Amino acid sequence: MGLFSKEKTQVSQKADNQERFLINYPISIGEQLKNISEEFQSLDNEIKRTDWKLRIDVTGDVIEHPHDVKRLLGLIDNFGPASAAVDKYHDYILGPGFFVTTGDDRADKILENYNNELSMYGVFSKALKKALGTGMAVVEISTEKVNDNELPNGFKVIPPDTVWLRKDKKGKIIGAVQDLGNNKDPIVLEIENLVIFTVNEGKGILQPAMHIMDDMIGNSRDMHQILRRKANEPIVAYMGRELKDEVVEPSPAAVASMGKELEVMTNKTEFATSFLNKFEVLKTGDVGSKFDFVVEYDWEMFCATVQIPQVLMGRGNVPEGLADVQMDGFQRNIKSKQEELEKPMEEGIYRKILDANGFTDLRAEVVWGLPSELEKNKKLGAYTELLGNALLSDQLRLALELEVADVLDIDLPEPPKIEREREEAEPQPRTPGQNEHAHVHTESCTCSEKLDYDLELENDYTIETWLGFNYSDYLGDVLSAVESDKFDTLTARTSEQIKAGLFTAPEVDKLKFTLKKGFKNGWSIKKMSDELDKSIKIKDRLALGEDGKLKLNDKGKPILRLSSKYRSMMIIRTEVTRTANNGALDNYRKNGIERVRWVASTGERTCPFCNSMDNTILPVNQAENMLPAHGMCRCTYVAIARLD
Repeated sequence: MGLFSKEKTQVSQKADNQERFLINYPISIGEQLKNISEEFQSLDNEIKRTDWKLRIDVTGDVIEHPHDVKRLLGLIDNFGPASAAVDKYHDYILGPGFFVTTGDDRADKILENYNNELSMYGVFSKALKKALGTGMAVVEISTEKVNDNELPNGFKVIPPDTVWLRKDKKGKIIGAVQDLGNNKDPIVLEIENLVIFTVNEGKGILQPAMHIMDDMIGNSRDMHQILRRKANEPIVAYMGRELKDEVVEPSPAAVASMGKELEVMTNKTEFATSFLNKFEVLKTGDVGSKFDFVVEYDWEMFCATVQIPQVLMGRGNVPEGLADVQMDGFQRNIKSKQEELEKPMEEGIYRKILDANGFTDLRAEVVWGLPSELEKNKKLGAYTELLGNALLSDQLRLALELEVADVLDIDLPEPPKIEREREEAEPQPRTPGQNEHAHVHTESCTCSEKLDYDLELENDYTIETWLGFNYSDYLGDVLSAVESDKFDTLTARTSEQIKAGLFTAPEVDKLKFTLKKGFKNGWSIKKMSDELDKSIKIKDRLALGEDGKLKLNDKGKPILRLSSKYRSMMIIRTEVTRTANNGALDNYRKNGIERVRWVASTGERTCPFCNSMDNTILPVNQAENMLPAHGMCRCTYVAIARLD
């Protein structure tokens, strides 16, 4: 019997012209759940097993349990620390919740309804506890036929001490066998109807600590037994008397009788006996304190073995800094456990649901829930400290403010795209890369399209405005970057290239001098451009052919690529972007920054490539020499600081 209505809603997909069918999930499935047990092959563990070995290998490919599963389950049920360790992992892994996403709104809605209707959180919770404790949890799936696919409509976690995996000769899991230990034959379960969760490669978190738990239980029993004996101070009775010539010893019966009386002593103050009997308290010292070291040692070993910080188990006097380090390690451990659980969830369950609904081209991804309050506070502290820096660029400040709003779960309107007010107010000339998909113009372009920069010549910017960040923070590194840059795209290496307008070596040196002087003195971009025009007689930029010679038009004249009127402006803007960003990257390396974010000056004139790279995160070493992306590029890098 299926859990879901067979009604289907047809949905047209414009993107791929396919027809997909979305199942209408009923609001309540309580009545149908009553009959779900009829669809499972496995049985509940109603019979108490006295061993943990499979009686009959009915298929010849069963793998024995690597450890005593029955005993582990008993420890979880009856030994507090074992149960606490499993619960602690469970709470950190599954406590914040999870959701499943595919990138498709309709598919995401189906998976959300599915999770709610079948209480998938409860299924995973039960399976996770079994997997943490014993190393493995086997979940059987009942299905119904939908769109020629099997749609899961019910789940059952099989008791781990009753199920054994089957593997082929290559070690691949091909199914399972359930044996309840009664007179019935074992039940063979096919892999298509199973989802198998493992933790620590089938060992779980408790198996490595078995001998430690044995010691803890034994030591606890011994300690309490000793302390129960007369409150740790046993009474010794001396019977008989010593005469001058002889010693009168009590009879064995008298000694035994006295012993019986002492066994039943109570807190009453009256006790009658012969004056010949003498009583003393046997002083054994503070026996209880002698267990302190053993108890503490056992707890330390247990926490270390199950990899849980002692502070989480209510023990240990750990300095705050060390506690933070331990918690960081535990969080990383939790992350690895979550990744271990994701694959069977995504492929064993949600893959089937997507296929049954026609979303065969989508992939489900499990996303774990919201961070804890401790993690939120840690992030907020780091963000607040960064926002207090008065030298932050506008882009980085805006990004941090959005991150703070996200952590605090504050809904903000979508921020406007960052664009300089002066540029918005003025008519904008065509710039390199604008509306170009197949080609982005550079200073060394050899294409035939004439560029118009007349209006742009009138615009002026400070270096900070052009770059979008305060370069003075890295001035020393920027100047070093200018000095070390070879300016390959501008430097001539042949006489033909000199004719085409590329720079000679002395001219490159003059360009470096202008850039360094401009950075040091805080010149505007136009001032640096004017100074370059004064120091170098800049030529028109002519086109070069593939043979390295000047390219000629139909009239036999060289083809003009960019007039000398505009070249100094284009060169200064481009090289300011290159050298400033290279200097910033050098500074980031020295300060241990490992990653940077590409920030484009977004607006109507942003080229497609820069638009596509906006907000891209790159390793520092990979980011080198990527900016400028083209002539007059205004993209920059901002550092991504580590918050740990």
